[in-house]
Amino acid sequence: AIANVAMSAEDFPRALDFYDRTLALSIDDPDALAGTLRALTYENRHDDAIAVADKLIALGRNPGEAHYWRAMNLARLKRDDQAWIDIEEAAKGLANADVPKLAGILAINRRDMTTARQRLELARVRRRTDCETLFYLQTVLAEQRDWEAAVNMSAEAGACFEKEEASIEEEL
Repeated sequence: AIANVAMSAEDFPRALDFYDRTLALSIDDPDALAGTLRALTYENRHDDAIAVADKLIALGRNPGEAHYWRAMNLARLKRDDQAWIDIEEAAKGLANADVPKLAGILAINRRDMTTARQRLELARVRRRTDCETLFYLQTVLAEQRDWEAAVNMSAEAGACFEKEEASIEEEL
């Protein structure tokens, strides 16, 4: 619980400390392993995060989440082809907006704009308020030379970011 609070506060070193303490008591605790995986990712310790994802996958615990986070870390290491395999596996076990969003980004990196568009449109359906998804989608539309759709998506993305900025300023 303390590790989860630390994650919420974005105190990743503290979260890792408490996840490690949990794993010392229960070496295969799936929640602690998943938390460790996320904390390592946010700490940019990608190779360590991949090793934890491998362990979760080998245990058969949280496979969708483990594949998603391994794909995220592989992508950050510019290992897009390996990341693609994992994001496809993640899609079998997770039905959220993050999986198709990452798949869309990977497809952009792999220069597969048709797939990128399909995945980003799915991410958009699943979470209409994600400004980054709109940004990436307008990039794909421009690459496909679908100018009218690109302009409309660019305007939508701009409005989304402005609304997000206003919300953050109000919150502060």
